[in-house]
Amino acid sequence: MRKICISAFDSFGSNEINSTQQILENLPDTIGDFQIIKVLLPTVRYESFDLLIPYLDEVDAVISLGMANNRTKISLERVAINVDDFRIADNKGNQPIDEIIIENGPTAYFSNLPLRKIEQKLNEKHIPTEISNSAGTFVCNHLMYQVAHHVHNSLTFGFIHCPPLHVMSKEMMTSAIEMAVLCL
Repeated sequence: MRKICISAFDSFGSNEINSTQQILENLPDTIGDFQIIKVLLPTVRYESFDLLIPYLDEVDAVISLGMANNRTKISLERVAINVDDFRIADNKGNQPIDEIIIENGPTAYFSNLPLRKIEQKLNEKHIPTEISNSAGTFVCNHLMYQVAHHVHNSLTFGFIHCPPLHVMSKEMMTSAIEMAVLCL
């Protein structure tokens, strides 16, 4: 059985609930031929990646989830950029402005998830989905960039932004993530 790490974040800013934490808790332990390794991460600049590192050498794929308050669809992130520019502070008070994530790192990394295949499958099931060309510049982008830099395409990786629970149900978003895994 293959292994996939699915990570989510805890609540942050003025959000009492992070939809991705709810999704993570709702996911089964296996999806298709994947054993699911669930990891809840703090919404903290470097700590999130530091806590994820030990899992990266143990899995065949990693999908990280993050909540975006302004999204109304499942957003499959195409690219992470090498900059931290936090509009709000993370959960430890870090609020970098225009800071490089990895000195001398590439400007950007691209997800190697089968984004079009996932988008088509979710839209067929009437789950509002889009491919996004910006993971933002908060902790979500930071984590996606760090993962990409660490794995150098040695495993399948990507990031999916989810809307808040008042926009889309936990059940629909959980189903979307399950279908994304089945597309791998």
